[in-house]
Amino acid sequence: MMHDFANSAFPRAGAAFSDMHIALAQTVAGNDAALEARARQMDELARKGRYPSGPCIPAVSHAFAAFERRECRTMGEDNRLSTHARVRAFLENAAKRQIPITYQELAKALQILPPHSIHQVTEILEHLMEEDAAADRPFIAALAISKARGGLPAPGFFDCARRLGRFAGDPHGQDAWSFHAAELNAVFARWGGSRDN
Repeated sequence: MMHDFANSAFPRAGAAFSDMHIALAQTVAGNDAALEARARQMDELARKGRYPSGPCIPAVSHAFAAFERRECRTMGEDNRLSTHARVRAFLENAAKRQIPITYQELAKALQILPPHSIHQVTEILEHLMEEDAAADRPFIAALAISKARGGLPAPGFFDCARRLGRFAGDPHGQDAWSFHAAELNAVFARWGGSRDN
């Protein structure tokens, strides 16, 4: 009943509060096709910058579905993911949707709490960059961007890439833009398919 009402009252994604509750209703009803269609709508709106919550609600809707399919662990289990693994899993999911995320959004989505939540996020991202360099993978940390830098990661991203032998240019100039675009496209190719735009 609730599932049918939600789908008829709100046939398209667009309002984060209702989308989150509709995703929950679709999950409980086992309507994976409708859930995936709504998630694609939310992802597309977020990609165009027209979804107020950014990638947070689409990620939550995917989490609802994973929980319902018993693909995630319960609180009582002793095999919880480390924070590094949680950040990597979240970013791999974001890469599938081909949507960069700000440091602040990442901290909020993963409940990395103050004080110094952005610093905590950047330390984790640098750890992931070290893992990626060791495994000869693109830097998944390229998905995390600074709101203040217009779509580029913070200078620490480029400093870390330099320490790891992958970047030799100016972290504030065209070199940074070119390097970041190449890394981002490589991330999308590895974890999310080719980028449309």
